[in-house]
Amino acid sequence: MEPGDHLFPDLDGNEVYFLDRGISDRLMRKNIYNGAGEELVSGTGIWAGPASDGGAFAWQDSSSQSCLRLAGQAIGSCIAAPRASSLALSGQRAVISDSGSTIRLLDFSTMRSRMLDSYDTPNMRYDPDIDGSTAVWVKERGYAGQYYEPLIVSCNLETGETTYLTKLGGGTASSGGSKYLRKHPSVSNDMVVYQQKINEPGQQWHIYAADPTSYGVPLVQHQSDQVNPSLSGNLVVYQDNRNGHYDENGQWLDDWDIYLKDLSTGIEQPVCIRPGDQINPVIKGDTIVWQDYRNGKWDVYAAVLASPEDHPRLALSIDQVYWDSYADYLSGRLSVGYLLTNNEWGRSC
Repeated sequence: MEPGDHLFPDLDGNEVYFLDRGISDRLMRKNIYNGAGEELVSGTGIWAGPASDGGAFAWQDSSSQSCLRLAGQAIGSCIAAPRASSLALSGQRAVISDSGSTIRLLDFSTMRSRMLDSYDTPNMRYDPDIDGSTAVWVKERGYAGQYYEPLIVSCNLETGETTYLTKLGGGTASSGGSKYLRKHPSVSNDMVVYQQKINEPGQQWHIYAADPTSYGVPLVQHQSDQVNPSLSGNLVVYQDNRNGHYDENGQWLDDWDIYLKDLSTGIEQPVCIRPGDQINPVIKGDTIVWQDYRNGKWDVYAAVLASPEDHPRLALSIDQVYWDSYADYLSGRLSVGYLLTNNEWGRSC
């Protein structure tokens, strides 16, 4: 890819959208299989996005214009909105969080915006996501001035009904704050996953499924941090720092990698484990993109999940068969020296 950092990737089919932050901000699009990057928007200063879906992409520029451009259009349709810290898109509707205090719906089919949730203090409403007619975000709910609890909420955009997706009243930590911390909900087909941790020293972030009858259902709990989940159907991808380590100066390096878990089978597997950090994963269908620092600057990488018939076929050849001792022979214990050979293709990230 070109010089400059490439940030905040999103997917739409085989097209990846990302922010190229070089001399000026540029929104770019590139087919993951071939072709050069295509410049879509340039020189405006990008505050949020890009987000993409159904052939369209959305962003917000430094003039506080949140814009959507449909496939085949040369210019976008824009709605004035406060400066956004995040933006998510589904169809022609986007949700944004501005100053962490307001969740706002932008409907580009009607060119109207409306407030979904708000509070008069910053950092109380944040991390929105949207899938079809469902929007989700984190809402800090106060308990008589004692503490604020971050709860996952959803809104039916057709009826306007808002629902708590996590059980209320989790209690306080030793510091006096909320016992539970929650961030980054991701919604797909009415299922919501997010990151959560106990608000105590030494505790890690893990991936949970939202459940209004509990304080969250654990999905991934390793002795490390799992953050920034992205959900598509039964597949969830996330960052994991289980390979973190201390460098030669005694400085801890998180060394973020990308992992995938199939919630229907419970099988977890690495997507990309390379030197440098891999962060901000997004999965849609069978394709995953992420932001990667292996070359000393941020680039965008992609991986496509293979169907079972596309998996490499491994040939097993046995070089030697022997028993370590006569006692092993009598017991039936067999040691085998073997070689696995990949006779077809295979690629690492």
